[in-house]
Amino acid sequence: MQQDFRFCFQGCCRLLNGNAVSRDQYEASIPKTFLAAPAVEALIPCRNNPGDLQAAVERYVGFYLGSPMKRACGLFLPAGQTIVFDGRTGARLR
Repeated sequence: MQQDFRFCFQGCCRLLNGNAVSRDQYEASIPKTFLAAPAVEALIPCRNNPGDLQAAVERYVGFYLGSPMKRACGLFLPAGQTIVFDGRTGARLR
């Protein structure tokens, strides 16, 4: 089963398979060997900004979006189509 990596643009939220983890746990879980398939991570809106417009919109529509990104040479590069996550459970919808 492929692991689900998510991080926010502010750098404070890191989720591994839908569970909040520390930065060290997150980084240790990402495959870094030559033979491992490159991990696709989802850049998501910050989950720690209660009361802002983003959270209100997510509650109203019931989902939030993520941008799939691949690490390459220390940079993040776009890796495909937008990912949709359930706003209440955090489950990947599409």
